[in-house]
Amino acid sequence: MSIELEEMSLADQRWRAFVAAAADATLFHRAQWISVLSETYGFKSFAMVGRERGEAVAGAPFLKVGRPFRRRWSSLPFTDALTPLGEGGAAERFIAALGRTPRSGISSVEVRAAFDVSGGHLRAAGVRHLLPLTDGPDAALRRIAPAHLRNARHAERAGVEISVGNADADVEAFYGLHVRTRRRLGLPVQPARFFRNLAAEIIAPGFGYVATARLGRRRLAAAVFLCSGRTLVYKYGASDEREWSHRPNDLIFRTVIGDAASRGFRDLDFGRTDLEDAGLRRFKSGWGAHEEPLVYTVLGDSAHSSAAGAVRLISPLIRKVTPSFSRALGEVLYRYSA
Repeated sequence: MSIELEEMSLADQRWRAFVAAAADATLFHRAQWISVLSETYGFKSFAMVGRERGEAVAGAPFLKVGRPFRRRWSSLPFTDALTPLGEGGAAERFIAALGRTPRSGISSVEVRAAFDVSGGHLRAAGVRHLLPLTDGPDAALRRIAPAHLRNARHAERAGVEISVGNADADVEAFYGLHVRTRRRLGLPVQPARFFRNLAAEIIAPGFGYVATARLGRRRLAAAVFLCSGRTLVYKYGASDEREWSHRPNDLIFRTVIGDAASRGFRDLDFGRTDLEDAGLRRFKSGWGAHEEPLVYTVLGDSAHSSAAGAVRLISPLIRKVTPSFSRALGEVLYRYSA
């Protein structure tokens, strides 16, 4: 059966109703997340819906990204994984239909899920780590490596405390640590307005929170978690390297894991990790998470442009210059590497 494609606005009530009725919809299919990305970087957003006999059976949100003269559709940039909505094979038929449809001025379409369709190319994007939580907090905590548990107890003995909040002040405090962390790593900083938009669209309405480790009035580390259905997603982390001896990150994760299991979350998604980042992969696996490949589907031009090479070249400079320079650099690189 052939699928007919229709482009529509994300504000269209038909799209919103389709997402609301989809059992497999996540936070990242919803207008709030897409609004954060489009408002921060100026990307045009839209939805593509596949119809059979006039009924919507599959669909996905997209952003128009890329450089001038090489525009692409992405579903979605800055999102680790996003499977198109659709049941009983409809999502795969939808992707196949996208591959057959001419797209004037668009070099490729990227979907952040794996589909074996004619004309599609699979791209290894890294790995993700998932920690199951359905058998309760005690079982989840037993999966944690002894070294992480010792570090968490060390933090407690040192007087480190964990607080959870969704106020603007919590996000602003996280951003201060984020700027410090990115500079230490030699990486460009995401625009401050990205986190302001995240606070307004996602955190404040209750779709996420910031967990902060404090020692007295000092903020040692913080992490942003997003609530996507029954999955809790670890999205961003940052810390003050001068406070690492207190092991604040270990206490954050142990606290969040126990709380998430108690609240009925199905799993904790630690997010995407580059294949070559062995240290981060070991850290995430140490919390009892299992590793699985992240593979994306590209329709059309399979050439993958990335700012990673340019960032590696300028990393030594980023570590030396002012945070304002790193933020200005991030304005350019994040927009054109999406």
